[in-house]
Amino acid sequence: MRMWTEEEGLDPRETFLYMCFFVNNQFRILVEKSQAGSDDLGAVFEENLQRIGKVVALLDHWKNPRYLTRIWTIFEQFTAEKLGVPVTMILAREAAEELIAEIDQGSKGIKRMRR
Repeated sequence: MRMWTEEEGLDPRETFLYMCFFVNNQFRILVEKSQAGSDDLGAVFEENLQRIGKVVALLDHWKNPRYLTRIWTIFEQFTAEKLGVPVTMILAREAAEELIAEIDQGSKGIKRMRR
């Protein structure tokens, strides 16, 4: 996140992130149906996404990121695309450096990235 705020010219002390993970207990809403239910969860998420106006997705690694294996995060991406909300994918510094190192190896590194 630090690298992203630096690249975007943002002051981390004045940059606020909405993380639905901490706001919506997806398990209770979808499985236990203890809140408004899954239909409302989608509507609430869409409203929040439109109000905020952008998505920043933090990937753990460039190769097989865990983010792309979870149904909720795929839903996040689908919803952002459907609503025309811009998405920025970011990597932790170490993962970004590994990706750049692969790219710097030219076609050999790019072939490894495609596997």
